[in-house]
Amino acid sequence: MNQTVWVKIAFLVGFVWCSLNAEETFLSPEEYGKMFYENPRGVSCIACHGKKGEGKYITKYKEEKEDEEKIVHKIYGPKINHLSLEQMIGALEKTYEIMPSYFLTNEEVKGIYLYLRDINCMGVEETKSNQHSEQNQTTQKIKRVIKTVSVFTYLESLVASKLNFSIQW
Repeated sequence: MNQTVWVKIAFLVGFVWCSLNAEETFLSPEEYGKMFYENPRGVSCIACHGKKGEGKYITKYKEEKEDEEKIVHKIYGPKINHLSLEQMIGALEKTYEIMPSYFLTNEEVKGIYLYLRDINCMGVEETKSNQHSEQNQTTQKIKRVIKTVSVFTYLESLVASKLNFSIQW
């Protein structure tokens, strides 16, 4: 086999190894939840539930009946920032006359729940603990990236030394 084939094989092995050890995302669950809360499937939760899930006035309409006074109905988006994760998942599994169905996964709902909890300062001690945990996770991700680059560099130098040439990118 010629040198070019060995270089391609080494590159492919390094790429596959890096791909298998890569993280799926660098978004925190709260950032992921914010994306869905602000625009889950074209209509934001904010429009009806408010910026912090506190509930919001949506609109009003008049109902007219013969021989009766006009009745004014006001429609509000309910407060959702007090719900537990289980309650939020359960609420989104139901259908409502006004609220559209979003078909969110439990992981997406969990992100929204964590986002609302975070912006409403609920569970301050738990949030601090989660931030510390996230810092540790970020550190671990950085260490994995460094390890991946180191392994790839090692493979590159090994192949180059065995074939007596240098690789120039």
